[in-house]
Amino acid sequence: MKKTDKIKLPLTRKEITHERILEVAARAIRRSGYDGTGVAHIMKEAGLTHGGFYAHFASREAMLAEAADRAGAESVATLTKIASAAPANQALESLIGAYLSKAHVERSDTGCPLAALGSEMPRQASEVRLAATRRIKEMVDLVARQSPDWGQPGAHEHALVPVAMLVGTLIMARAVDDEIDDAVALVADDLRPARAVFHPDGRAGLAVLLHDTSGRNTFLKQGSHHCVGLPFFEIGIEIFLASLQDKAESCHD
Repeated sequence: MKKTDKIKLPLTRKEITHERILEVAARAIRRSGYDGTGVAHIMKEAGLTHGGFYAHFASREAMLAEAADRAGAESVATLTKIASAAPANQALESLIGAYLSKAHVERSDTGCPLAALGSEMPRQASEVRLAATRRIKEMVDLVARQSPDWGQPGAHEHALVPVAMLVGTLIMARAVDDEIDDAVALVADDLRPARAVFHPDGRAGLAVLLHDTSGRNTFLKQGSHHCVGLPFFEIGIEIFLASLQDKAESCHD
């Protein structure tokens, strides 16, 4: 064994218990929201007494911050695994297909925390927003790495477009009672080709799709059904930008 190799020690009983609480909390915040997640409920679901909570967390906000980090890490890990397993040049298509799948729509408790919790982020404590922001940026980075302009200036800004549209579509799909599988499928079809996700002339970005009429027409020109995606996109932009807090700003709240 090399000197630099580290032996992974087994978790202590307290660490195992902490992991169990986090696992429950990460699901709970995505299922019930931050405001709907209470300490008593989490401890009960984890099979623990309420009194044991403060042996693991200094406050409810500290638990929510760790839960937000865990939920985000799980989501990014899942998407990374999907992208890695995809055939060459099909990683983005695979990500989109998985993100907008019926299974993801129906399982908010194990899905993307940005779609489940984005609208609540501005009201959360700075430590919760910081934890969530780090994982959101990882998600954007993952999508950016699949883009045709990866390595070029503005690649991360361009990746906000597909991320926002994906998030907005998922929010809409979960929000309504009507069956909208066909609409979700249309948005997924629109997003899959790289030319639909990233503007054909390489100028993809918020300014192009929100303010450039010719850019919007290019994005929609292949058929009227493409208009389904536009409100999803704009809602996604609103939710995304509301939730993506700059770390420096969060530290001064």
